[in-house]
Amino acid sequence: MSTHNLPQQLFLEMTPYFPNDPGDGEDLVVDRQFCHFKIKTETVETRVLKAPPRANLECVVALVEDGGNLTLTVEDGSDASPTVVLKDAGSWIKFLSVYDGSDNYWRITGSGGGGLWRTCPSPADPEYKSIVHEYFNDFRASAADYDATNEWTATEDDGDDAQALSADAVSGELLLTNKATTDDNAQQVNLNQESFKLASGKPLWFEARFKTAAGATQIDWSAGLVVAEDLTGVADNMPANGVVFHKEDGDTNIDIASSDNGTNLTSAALGTWDTSYHTLGFHFDGGATGSAVITPYIDGVAGAVIESVTYATMSELAPLFMVRNGDATTQQTMTIDYVRVVQLR
Repeated sequence: MSTHNLPQQLFLEMTPYFPNDPGDGEDLVVDRQFCHFKIKTETVETRVLKAPPRANLECVVALVEDGGNLTLTVEDGSDASPTVVLKDAGSWIKFLSVYDGSDNYWRITGSGGGGLWRTCPSPADPEYKSIVHEYFNDFRASAADYDATNEWTATEDDGDDAQALSADAVSGELLLTNKATTDDNAQQVNLNQESFKLASGKPLWFEARFKTAAGATQIDWSAGLVVAEDLTGVADNMPANGVVFHKEDGDTNIDIASSDNGTNLTSAALGTWDTSYHTLGFHFDGGATGSAVITPYIDGVAGAVIESVTYATMSELAPLFMVRNGDATTQQTMTIDYVRVVQLR
């Protein structure tokens, strides 16, 4: 590199480069620093990120238009060919090439999702723990994950109702079982520590994955963030204060409600409930009371928002799950895979 064109070469080296998307099944080739691939899918598609030619290259693969999931195979010079899947528009993943003495390898240095988690700070950020407060429970078969004495409170209509961590369950599970076959027999579990609160300038993200097993119609349930309350006997399945997804007995509609001192703002029929696992989440945008927005997500797909959300009387919140029999013949169950809540400090 001659001195007369050194500034030009440095400028080119440090400027992001946007190669053309080669299309489904094709290779992504990084031949310079800061390659940024903008991928558009029309259906379920694949790409291959070719092995890096040298060390210390950074590149980003981003899904900018989502017509179907993108499966990215990462060719890193070794025998392994790991894959990652980008599911939503706005999802991205960042790589850095490193040299280990024999080969150049791609290593993931950051990622971000589309959908619910698109604007959430990344755990890859070294300051993540000081930026956010997070609660996550994967309900492994460990007493610490469901500490019914010190961490969680169970409220039961029938003394035989049960809450148990499932032994050897893939990814971990907490199983709630209504033992009685009486109509409206219910139980709930709620986290004792209320450490989240809707507040101006403090965006919040909630997500839980769970299922019910004994039919999708004759059942009530609620799941979300609530100021401590017993919902087992509440007919509309909505708290006095909190934000919950809920389903009413007799239909299969997934609804969401934000409740402030008993005033409910709802977004109804966001999805259809059945007996398979579903992932339900919402994002609170941190707007002031009376102008905040809550965006719900059902299995990664955004639904109709709740606007003009108020929270003037809403105090601290904690996760809650409630399940109730819808008839006198069925013992309902709820199986919770995980719950995650993140809020800016």
